[in-house]
Amino acid sequence: MDGMSSTIERHGEIAVIFNRAESEEFQTGYDSILSRQLTAAILDGGPRELHSIELMLLNEGHSNRVKAEVLKILGDLVDLDSHLKRYFILEAYLFCVDSSLRDAALIGISCMNDPIAIPALERAMITESIPELRRDIRSVLVELKE
Repeated sequence: MDGMSSTIERHGEIAVIFNRAESEEFQTGYDSILSRQLTAAILDGGPRELHSIELMLLNEGHSNRVKAEVLKILGDLVDLDSHLKRYFILEAYLFCVDSSLRDAALIGISCMNDPIAIPALERAMITESIPELRRDIRSVLVELKE
């Protein structure tokens, strides 16, 4: 299989994972089907899978509920090879228009526990309009600075 066919196939697999997740109920503390499938895709495919995930996050055909869950999964995953790329995806969503996605990105960044996030979190503190989210950002900043 050539590189282009392989890329299209991988993107299609990620799209299927996102589409199936639309009917899934997510519960804190439970491994979802989405979590297991997305984690397996990233671990099997490495950082290149993240490009397809980024495209799915930008796709308006997917609900913010699923996108928020994906952002949390990206932060919770322990994989050194994709760590930086996952961080940059989460960082971008700290400044998203939708507050539920900003919140999910913050949760993901908190799970990563990486001080590289400090400058972005400091910027987010300045721009965040929701007091509860600003408070949560401050809490994560305190944890990362300790």
